[in-house]
Amino acid sequence: MRIRQAWRFIGLAALLAFGVLQAQSADRLYGKITTRDGEILEGLIRWGTNEAGWVDLFNGNKPIPEEHNEELLRLLGREKEEPREFTFLGFRFDLDDDRGLPRRAASAIRFGHIRTIEPTGRNSALLTLKSGRQVEFVGGSNDLGSGLGKTVIEDFRKGTRELKWHQITLVEFRPVPPQARSKFGSRLYGKLTTRRGERFSGYVTWDLDEILGKDVLDGEERGEDREIKFEEITSIRRKSSSSSTVVLKSGREMVLAGSNDVDDDNRGILVSDPGFGQVTVPWSEFERLDLQPNPAGTGFGDFAEDKRLSGVVTTDSGVQYKGIIRWDNDEEYSWEVLDGYMRQVDFDIELGLVRSIEKHSGGSRVTLKDGRSFDLGESNDLDEDNKGIVVQQGDGKKTLVRWAEFRQVVFEG
Repeated sequence: MRIRQAWRFIGLAALLAFGVLQAQSADRLYGKITTRDGEILEGLIRWGTNEAGWVDLFNGNKPIPEEHNEELLRLLGREKEEPREFTFLGFRFDLDDDRGLPRRAASAIRFGHIRTIEPTGRNSALLTLKSGRQVEFVGGSNDLGSGLGKTVIEDFRKGTRELKWHQITLVEFRPVPPQARSKFGSRLYGKLTTRRGERFSGYVTWDLDEILGKDVLDGEERGEDREIKFEEITSIRRKSSSSSTVVLKSGREMVLAGSNDVDDDNRGILVSDPGFGQVTVPWSEFERLDLQPNPAGTGFGDFAEDKRLSGVVTTDSGVQYKGIIRWDNDEEYSWEVLDGYMRQVDFDIELGLVRSIEKHSGGSRVTLKDGRSFDLGESNDLDEDNKGIVVQQGDGKKTLVRWAEFRQVVFEG
């Protein structure tokens, strides 16, 4: 009886361990990559240097449809203006695009919304979302084109491969199978505290580069080089502008300096929060990071299908317009991202997770559907550089609410 109970206990422990491993892998990027040579690879994916999970952002420039600019000009009463341009040495230059309106806008989408990525040029890609909607991205980031560097895929049959942009013809994302394991470790996860006491929890990208357990933190301890795997670290605390205190799981504590991992050359610490998007904290605002066990991760199936933004826009005079919303003339879907800053901390918030935006002096209060709120500004999404909010009401009529007269929007859904 005791032997049988022992085996039952061992079996249960194995199942629990398997479940933990499966949960830790479910948040990782996974899919098939077809190469230009016609080879098909399948496995866990590290996209470039700093994306490896469904919550991470794919960045780029999104073309603004010409009809959006023409419509905005009409609503502004400027439809009769001609684009200003001049010619110099035989080359034509536009002083502004479409009479002051850009033809492209910086955009981003979390990988969990993407079904496929198809390179369409040296610096462009066509994204097909889970809904079937297609979005074009052209340059503007290190997530596509020559700026991508290398993408790593762990094919469990063919081994680990490194691919550059020009070698890829198609990426097809899919849920992570239970047997998938990475030799590079789990996605880093933890709680970051700023010098002002704000706390953010989620998936961590250190120095905008290190993202997995076996990635290495570099530094010098009393003149000796140290290379420490992140999976061995419990916490990193800013000691000064040029050094950090690192605590290991073994209990050892050391002060490191002499590298951009642990001093003011650090490019920033990014935290991807499944509940809203991501924040990037500069070294000047960083206090400490406590690394934690990776929880049951956000999987490919946890991302809702994209939909049009809709809600009620209220003006300063109290007039309300209800309908489909286009924000700042370029964001119109739930997967799109709202940009803003709070005391040098950079926020990228998925609009489908926003409950309301309320303007106040100096910026805007953004309230999430989970109840959290942030006072943000310093971006054309949330200050006087906003090009206006277009609302298409139920009768099809479109109204422009200029930022100067905007008070609040409450999104539906």
